[in-house]
Amino acid sequence: LFTTYGHTTLGARQRRGLANRNMLEGDDDEGAVNDVGVKMCGTGLDTRGEVTWTSYDTSGTRMATCTSEGWIHVWDRGDAADGAPGVWRESAGWSAHVGPAKAVAFAGAEFG
Repeated sequence: LFTTYGHTTLGARQRRGLANRNMLEGDDDEGAVNDVGVKMCGTGLDTRGEVTWTSYDTSGTRMATCTSEGWIHVWDRGDAADGAPGVWRESAGWSAHVGPAKAVAFAGAEFG
């Protein structure tokens, strides 16, 4: 669903296993490698800017994202007819910042 930009720190064995599947680049025994080969699966989200953070509510059926363009989006997950998790549909979206929005979170259950 989402991609992470920058670097991921992996141990040598993890990187060798991923490199054998042609997913990641790197040749150090330990350290950071570029996330250039991450395979993306799932539903594409129509957001305004790149997603910088995601957060889920306690039920796992609502997701909030914030973007590099300062937007906050709230998504609701619909279930498929067979009960399997369905697609995410945007239920709200607004401009929250002039610059990038860097984090978003749901309030705990005690707040409603």
